[in-house]
Amino acid sequence: MGERVHHIEFDPWTAREPDMEERSEYEPAPVSDILSGLDFQNGVQLAETEVCVKDLHSELTAVRKKALDRICKLPKPVAVEILQRLLDTKLDSIRIIQVLNALSVLNDDAGMEKNRFLAFLGHERPAVRLAALAAVSKYEDEESFSVLSASIEDPHAQVRRQALNLLSWVY
Repeated sequence: MGERVHHIEFDPWTAREPDMEERSEYEPAPVSDILSGLDFQNGVQLAETEVCVKDLHSELTAVRKKALDRICKLPKPVAVEILQRLLDTKLDSIRIIQVLNALSVLNDDAGMEKNRFLAFLGHERPAVRLAALAAVSKYEDEESFSVLSASIEDPHAQVRRQALNLLSWVY
């Protein structure tokens, strides 16, 4: 079967930054908590990864993008674990979207636990729901079909439109 390309109408790299109220709720987790217990090839890889995790807290979108790109180049199990641990912390919506998108890319075989993505379908921000929808659509199973179908009732028009687009592309 050919490679599927999912079109996402929302680009988190060019999106507006979170408002001041949302930024004040953002609390970076200690790097040691994110990286504890993970196996790195050597001390250099650990040090580089520490820098990347710290860079994810940057206000500059380009710095965060570069950091996520470098994390995604780590061995897949390590990269996935780091990103999943980040989702367990208190992130603002832009960072959630960026981490969800990175996890979705790493989840090329849809082997990751779907609940990681489903949990964000109820997020208050439509852009987060869009990223979660795109990730869920990769599973191409009955539950994902039901989730996409239910999203047609979302209160935000862009989420409804993306749900319809994903349903037509995937099913």
